[in-house]
Amino acid sequence: MGIDAPAPGKKIHTAIQPATRSQLRSVVGYTPQSYTIHYIRKDVRAQYTDDEIKAAIEELRLKTLEQDHLDSVFGAVHGDQQCRIAVFENAIELNFVLGEGTGVEVAFDRGWGADQLEVIEQIQATLE
Repeated sequence: MGIDAPAPGKKIHTAIQPATRSQLRSVVGYTPQSYTIHYIRKDVRAQYTDDEIKAAIEELRLKTLEQDHLDSVFGAVHGDQQCRIAVFENAIELNFVLGEGTGVEVAFDRGWGADQLEVIEQIQATLE
């Protein structure tokens, strides 16, 4: 399922509050050379081929290359970026960049962030 190599994120699954674990979709640690799927829910895994998983992890690696640029543009006012959040129709992904090509992705079902997503949904409705 993944490349058996050290990658960050091993302790995240156990650190997540038990009440939200049922909505956890995946925890993936990645480096430029490897990745480790620390957790993936069975129904989520069934939706992806191995090649699709590899492509998704490569996309996460590419996103880390933007970190220095974002910090140089926004860092003076906002501080360094801590996490990038992607909201999809069925999921919310949190991408924690730890270095160039290195990070941890944690994905939840969309319902996990219902309270926070209300603002996003109001903005989307206004833009439609």
